[in-house]
Amino acid sequence: MAHAVWSDLVRSHPSSDWRWAGRCGRAIWRRSARPLDDATEWSCSDWDAPMATDLMARVVAALEVDDPSVLVDHFADLDAAQKDLIVEDAAGIGALRCIGALLDLGVSVNHQGAVQASTLLESACYSDDPNVVALLLQRGASVTLGVPLVAAADSGSLEMIKLLIAAGAPVDQALPGFPTALGRARARGDCAMEALLLAHGATLELETHRAP
Repeated sequence: MAHAVWSDLVRSHPSSDWRWAGRCGRAIWRRSARPLDDATEWSCSDWDAPMATDLMARVVAALEVDDPSVLVDHFADLDAAQKDLIVEDAAGIGALRCIGALLDLGVSVNHQGAVQASTLLESACYSDDPNVVALLLQRGASVTLGVPLVAAADSGSLEMIKLLIAAGAPVDQALPGFPTALGRARARGDCAMEALLLAHGATLELETHRAP
């Protein structure tokens, strides 16, 4: 039954640019440039059946077209694990109107996912839409919770980097033992981002934070 729900969701998008993204056995669909095939569809063996409900499928489908009406009507009907995935994914795919609706429904602007512990702002920095980052900052998202600047550097978005720095994000922000935004930019050969970060005081010596 669980498989039927999700495969039906994919079949409803025949021109599909969907791919499978299992998070600790929980099912969620993400957009991708490459088409979905059977091998990709069932690549996660640790299926979490409670996540695959008809309502969850409807909510995920609504996220993909950024239609907040289903969220407004049914978010309260989801369980805690489902809500957590929906909130994180709404930010990660850049569903601007859905994020606004979730915040209006009482979701914390500094919500942290239970699976990956990413904040909404970090997840939004992996989307293709700086407007989502701007919205979260306008609604009071913390730039010092997590490492949103590093996430923005990973996404390659100069506009997101500018937004975060303007909001006060530490330019040498990083997790212990992992690269800073400057380190990410240099590793990717992104000269424009490297120049921007250096212009705002990024420290070459802290390109990779050492673990304590």
